[in-house]
Amino acid sequence: MAFSSVNEAFIELLKRIELNPARVTLASQRYNAIKTTVENALPGKTVSQIGSFQRKTKIRPADLGDALDIDAVVNFKRFSMISSLCG
Repeated sequence: MAFSSVNEAFIELLKRIELNPARVTLASQRYNAIKTTVENALPGKTVSQIGSFQRKTKIRPADLGDALDIDAVVNFKRFSMISSLCG
């Protein structure tokens, strides 16, 4: 496939390696469902997105099945070991 410009070739490369909009939407819906579930089950805890979705550098996985890799962290806030041992 011949390209008339570097920009055109780069756009084609991005199309080939990035997730399509439908999979991005699906990943977002799944993350939001997990976030809501965890935050409702663990009051005071927060879930934050990390990894390629958070950095907006996600690429298409080799396996285009239903599985999606979404990285998240649950923040349990800061606590002091000394006060819990002495309290």
